[in-house]
Amino acid sequence: GDDGKFSINPVNGEVRTTADPLDRERKFLYNLQITAYDLSNQSFASTAELMVTILDRNDEIPRFTSLKYTVDVLETLPAGASVFQLTATDSDIDENGNFTFSLTSS
Repeated sequence: GDDGKFSINPVNGEVRTTADPLDRERKFLYNLQITAYDLSNQSFASTAELMVTILDRNDEIPRFTSLKYTVDVLETLPAGASVFQLTATDSDIDENGNFTFSLTSS
């Protein structure tokens, strides 16, 4: 179903979104079945399928797998040695899901 996200004008067939917001991260595809009825004979009807794909917008923030990390490092570690590998994800897709890391001191 459409979860109440769409309505149709019974006179001109225009499909519109309802007041509820669409969220691609919750549901990205709606399969709507639309029927056209003959006004003088309701048994004369035709159906069509309308597939609505929700496109992504950059509305999600990158999230780390943890909010705090601790690592022990030897004082003799040479310059350029790897200390830790962070992991983060972004629920957006394609270029909207890309992000970079930067280092700030606290």
